[in-house]
Amino acid sequence: MNPPPVNVVNIENAYLGALMRDGLKPFIPLKPSDFFEPRNADVYAAILALDNEGINCDELVVCKRLREERSTVNEHYVNGLLTSLGFTLFNEAWAASIKNNAQTRYLELQLKNGLKSIQQGESSKHVKEGLERTLRDIQDAEELPKGVEVMPLDKLRVFDRHNDPDCMIGRRWLCKGGSLLIVGQSGVGKSSMMIQMAISWAAGKSFFGIKSQVPRRVLVIQGENDQGDIAEGFQDVRAGFSDWSLEDESTLNQNLNILRVNEKTGEEFADILKAKAVEHAAEFVFVDPLLSYASGNISSTEDMSFFLRKQIAPVLKETGIVLVAMHHTGKPGNPDDKANKTVTDNSYEGIGSSEITNFFRAVMVLSRAEKEEPVFRLLISKRRGRAGLMDRMSEMTDTVYLAHSRKSGEVKWEYATPEQTKKLTNKKSKNKGY
Repeated sequence: MNPPPVNVVNIENAYLGALMRDGLKPFIPLKPSDFFEPRNADVYAAILALDNEGINCDELVVCKRLREERSTVNEHYVNGLLTSLGFTLFNEAWAASIKNNAQTRYLELQLKNGLKSIQQGESSKHVKEGLERTLRDIQDAEELPKGVEVMPLDKLRVFDRHNDPDCMIGRRWLCKGGSLLIVGQSGVGKSSMMIQMAISWAAGKSFFGIKSQVPRRVLVIQGENDQGDIAEGFQDVRAGFSDWSLEDESTLNQNLNILRVNEKTGEEFADILKAKAVEHAAEFVFVDPLLSYASGNISSTEDMSFFLRKQIAPVLKETGIVLVAMHHTGKPGNPDDKANKTVTDNSYEGIGSSEITNFFRAVMVLSRAEKEEPVFRLLISKRRGRAGLMDRMSEMTDTVYLAHSRKSGEVKWEYATPEQTKKLTNKKSKNKGY
């Protein structure tokens, strides 16, 4: 059997180096015997053993374990795995490549043995049965690591970006399995905005220009508001549509479900998210607020990465739902600092680890536009050119100025008046030197 291309060993080296450099957990379906380079098999066996004992692996503990196992792999070789990796980012596809190459080598070996058996006079039927067992073994082998997806170049070349069947909102702003984070200060009205957005998309209506081509099945999971709080916004938003009809009401009844869920975090919440999304055949799931259901320390990158990427992401992948999560900001900062922030900087207004923002595909930020004025700025800070947000003049934009309903006691959002908007945009232009 010919040796595999040298890049296979390079991939093994990069994978092992990244596991030790970043303190990552190994993908359990990958076995030491899957490695082509024997020294890499020893290193991976040490990493697996440490992981089974609950020990985070790094260069020092791996070398110590290799010495304990009397491996011929020395510290110089292990150090070389990290040195050659440099600052290259970890790639989950490395594990899939190692596994695929191992299965190819196994099949090649069985074919070679089958040919040898025929040459030695064994019956072709016996050899055929052996090869069929080999193929079944490969087909029934442990699954490749979760989260690995191969994207063939031929499919990328012919992908129709203008007619993507997975697109749910905008120009591929939100697609199946995607996510949107809406960040805002406590008490500004994020929950009422959520209800307004949910009703709009469930009925096929526009939310300040952002609209689905068809009504969507929407599920709301929230833990902050009682039935009366939700009812006020629900009633007023419906009444606020000038073209609301009996057909719209029927569509809403079919498409919108609202739940209150408390005392469920982490894996328990992920299980409920999946179960309820499937039960209601949801296409969008609104979660309010995100931190009611997160587990661990919200400021810990490791904890938030585990919650979002290991517990929530698999649900989005399996069900295809779009997750829309409401999230709180931290304490208000220096006004001068806020004025100097770029659009991208605003993505990180949310409290907790930056991993929260990094995980979500799209981000919107709701903030007070003026300290003394009852006007708010809704800004799309991530993937902003794709949403379809429109100002009161029906012009495409990434920022709109909004206000609470001017009607006393009514709970819904509307555009700020032309006078308020002009005042704020003029002030913005003056500050920016336009």
